[in-house]
Amino acid sequence: MLTKPIETPALAFKQGGYTLIEIMVAAVISVVVLAGVMSVVVRVSVAAGETVGATRLNQQSRVMLDQITKDIQRAGYVDWFDPWDDCVNTLTPNVLDDVNLDGAVDILDFYQCSLPAIDLIGDIRLFDFPTAGDATSGTPTACSTNCDCILYSYDLNADGSQGIGTGTAGTNQNTANFELFGFRWNNGAAEMRTAGNVHSCDTGTWRDLNDNNVNVTNLGFSMVYATALGAGNDSTMYQLTGDGNWNGNFQSTCTPTDTDGTDPIAVAGDTLCLLSRSIGVAMQAQSSLDSNVTISMNTTVKNKNNYLNIP
Repeated sequence: MLTKPIETPALAFKQGGYTLIEIMVAAVISVVVLAGVMSVVVRVSVAAGETVGATRLNQQSRVMLDQITKDIQRAGYVDWFDPWDDCVNTLTPNVLDDVNLDGAVDILDFYQCSLPAIDLIGDIRLFDFPTAGDATSGTPTACSTNCDCILYSYDLNADGSQGIGTGTAGTNQNTANFELFGFRWNNGAAEMRTAGNVHSCDTGTWRDLNDNNVNVTNLGFSMVYATALGAGNDSTMYQLTGDGNWNGNFQSTCTPTDTDGTDPIAVAGDTLCLLSRSIGVAMQAQSSLDSNVTISMNTTVKNKNNYLNIP
């Protein structure tokens, strides 16, 4: 018997999805959220960069200032014994010479033998460039306050002579080593003098103390003498006669004078200048990554070696 198959009704499914409007709204929301996230990331990145720049600026500036101050403290040191010991007879080591043949080894022999070396090595000089911070702008001129460059020497190898490195040595000089030191502000850098037999601010070889991440916007050197006890700083100038008597006043200026023409032998009528010196150092710098990140540092360096300036 034939039977009629049972028909199963077809199942109907409703198809769903996002409308174009819903997709556009979702996209807008995603862009807004992503923009917020990116803004936070950028701000964090900028803040991190500023922190790195500020840290680098602070570290380099402190290292530079420390190196400058420690070296300037040594300025003017000279081993006075060697030039006196070798003044006449170099074949008698450790025997001070009676150079004036008066039968006594005394202060007059010291004046004649050692003072020329002390006078040469003990000098500290400050200069300005015609354009501040530009060593190529012309001939430097002497100055005393906020100067671009400082020149000095010290007897590094303790031989009683000023080392010029190379070239032709003058009186109380030799080529055993290099002792014509200096610092200067030039082209956004603090520079240290490392070579050159002519002691000047615009010749020789100079080495940067900072890298390209730091821009030095000012480096100034100042030397000021107090004219009264306790006034200003402890840089003081005394005026002495050739026999060592002090005139009793603190000086702001002093000019050595030679009355008998027998330089460097000092006599009672001569004027000698004894300088107790301090150097002010002021430095400003900024980060090369962000000019708004700056630092300003100041210090006063007490030079440990008094300078006896003779005519």
